Amino acid sequence: MPRARSPDRDKAFELWKKHKGKIKIKEIAEQLGVSKNLISKWKNLDKWEENLTKSNGKKINKNLTIQSPELTEKKKLNKALFSEVEENEALNEKQKLFCLFFVNNHNATQAYLRAYTCTYTTAMVNGFKLLRNTKIKIEINILKKIKNESIMLEPEDLVEKYMQIAFANMTDFTNFGVRKIPILDKDNKWVTDNNGTLMFYEQDYVNFKSDDQVDGGLIKEISIGKNGIRVKLEDRMKAMQWLSDYFNMNPMSKHKKDYDEAILDIRKQELKIKQEDW
Repeated sequence: MPRARSPDRDKAFELWKKHKGKIKIKEIAEQLGVSKNLISKWKNLDKWEENLTKSNGKKINKNLTIQSPELTEKKKLNKALFSEVEENEALNEKQKLFCLFFVNNHNATQAYLRAYTCTYTTAMVNGFKLLRNTKIKIEINILKKIKNESIMLEPEDLVEKYMQIAFANMTDFTNFGVRKIPILDKDNKWVTDNNGTLMFYEQDYVNFKSDDQVDGGLIKEISIGKNGIRVKLEDRMKAMQWLSDYFNMNPMSKHKKDYDEAILDIRKQELKIKQEDW
């Protein structure tokens, strides 16, 4: 049974639309009590920028709506990517879709899921296999080149991305803890104590959140080994170093306050852990 859509997802967009896109992701997250990364993912998946432009478009007549230059450029880019991959006769339709999805999200598992409509486990295994296909590699490199030449990122766009990487937390991607499991005897019957009370044992658990609850752009690698599933996030320390250098050169950046607050929170957590160890 598919997972029910979170009501907060629509509330988040309404807040964004109410403020005409001027409200910070962090503020929306705080109002709804969810993570910033989740809000960022909803923003990308639900195409807030595009929908905001549509809702604010000035209609000249029935068939014409003025769109922002940013949206127009995005459509031109998507058309260029689609035209390129369509001309590649060495790939089948599924492989072409995989290339397009991967260039946009840089996540082999998610790209395979969308292109092949399979189970998550199958996508994790086959997504990375497909990346090793020489023809796929060549096409992806061509698409990346087109994308890089078409998109000129502003410094603030990079800051936002590095902020997400630097302050991502594993709790944004997993649920973990200890749960109580009823004890069963050799006949698979519940074991009780002398008072007839059920007896339990404690078991550690780790559950991965579903793909619609996490920002796949922050995940560098997902693999399956003999010890289970392994998730590797983008390099946090590298992102923090980049941010530190950037804010030293740009102390008036609009993101400086959020950065300082996040660093302060980390220092407080480190101090708390040290005090508990004393």
